Amino acid sequence: MKRTHFVSLLCVAAASASVLTSMSLSAQGSISMLGFGYPLNGVSTRAAGTAGALAEFDLLSPRNPSALVTLNRAALAIAAEPEFRTVTYKSLKETTTIQRIPLVMAAVRVSSRAVLSFSSAGFLDRNFTTQSTGTALIGTQLLTTNDIADVRGSISDLRAGLGWRVSQRFSVGLGGHVFTGTSKLNLVRQFDDSTGFGRVSEASGIQFFGKALSFGGTAILPKGFSAAASYRKGFGFEVDNGDSVLTRASVPDRLSAGILYRGIPGAAFAANIDQNKWTNMQKLGSSLLQAHDATNWSVGAEISTGKLRGTPVLLRAGTARNTLPFGLNGGTVSEMRFTGGAALAITNPGRDQAVIDFSIGRANRTLSGSSAKEGAWLLGLGLQIRP
Repeated sequence: MKRTHFVSLLCVAAASASVLTSMSLSAQGSISMLGFGYPLNGVSTRAAGTAGALAEFDLLSPRNPSALVTLNRAALAIAAEPEFRTVTYKSLKETTTIQRIPLVMAAVRVSSRAVLSFSSAGFLDRNFTTQSTGTALIGTQLLTTNDIADVRGSISDLRAGLGWRVSQRFSVGLGGHVFTGTSKLNLVRQFDDSTGFGRVSEASGIQFFGKALSFGGTAILPKGFSAAASYRKGFGFEVDNGDSVLTRASVPDRLSAGILYRGIPGAAFAANIDQNKWTNMQKLGSSLLQAHDATNWSVGAEISTGKLRGTPVLLRAGTARNTLPFGLNGGTVSEMRFTGGAALAITNPGRDQAVIDFSIGRANRTLSGSSAKEGAWLLGLGLQIRP
């Protein structure tokens, strides 16, 4: 299957997954899965509990490599985040469950000033199935068909990061990124059993490969404030089919900045803003792909509540406003998210051996120019092991 046909079919499948066509009778998809998928942002469960507000300062979130210097000793972290999603359009309502492992990271201190890390974080997620009915002319017979489009795909951000403490108040970091993933499309056309035609299926897949560099800095300011910023510069991003390069674009550039206040003992308050140049990916798709640059913001807090049966407890909350990268018919998809979370430290005399993080988020998504709506519950579970 040609690349342009493949990407066009992905966009058509996404449109029916959004329940935006009158032919869509049953869809397991969402308006957040348009284009190349839903942006996962690759933050840790801790940062997810604050809606991403702490991402610039969180060493486990592979965004700002300068945050790595806050690591005291080696750490291994993994996060899971299932999503329970419901799409409504007029009288139609569809529910889907998505399973994700958005983050795996290992970090180790290599000197008194430097920390090295390796991570795999979710970048874009695209998994859905759509069903629609139609007709096909076979010879002289006009037959009713049931068409199924099954899409399974994702892109991961693999990062090697190095954080360096320049002084007690300032640190910098550098990250090298490789973006890799696949998108597989399986099309099935079923005929009524009485026709004797059975079913027809076709499968195709493409691979993604891209590179980027990220730079970051963190400064401790007077009166309990800290500031951090990071920049990711995208380089080549290509779509492959086997050994053939089908098309090229570039990894989206991202500029992000955050501020943190710790002037109240046992509490941290953060705000974050980031800009993503998603139009860098425009050339990877066909003319049906509609990419939009996005500016997102988030605010959140983390508060220590003392101990529960001798175990330290942290509570978190946050809210975020996001613009998703891909739209439909000129419209953009907006997301409002409200989150909460908690952390329990598992201690051994003298130090923490592990930390269990929990998060829960409610995301409300809308597509401009349409009455279609999407609501999702996102549950997060993260585990940090500190040998």
